[in-house]
Amino acid sequence: MYLRIKEILKDKKITAKELAEKVGISRENITNIVNEKSKPAFDTLIKISEALNVPLSDLFERPKENVIICPKCGTKLEVKEKE
Repeated sequence: MYLRIKEILKDKKITAKELAEKVGISRENITNIVNEKSKPAFDTLIKISEALNVPLSDLFERPKENVIICPKCGTKLEVKEKE
């Protein structure tokens, strides 16, 4: 999974500890998610995107073929730009 949470935290000047508090999970858990040592549940990703005030899709790095893989079920999802 290619998550951009670390990059977004850096851009917004928010610490992992602050994010953990906003999301309501432990600092250790959020650190593992940020460092991609654990895969977050889909509802946790939603809470993270809300806490960072970014669309859910912004948490994922877009591969060249514009496909992301759902962290919950492994389904490939095609990412399309709004027209």
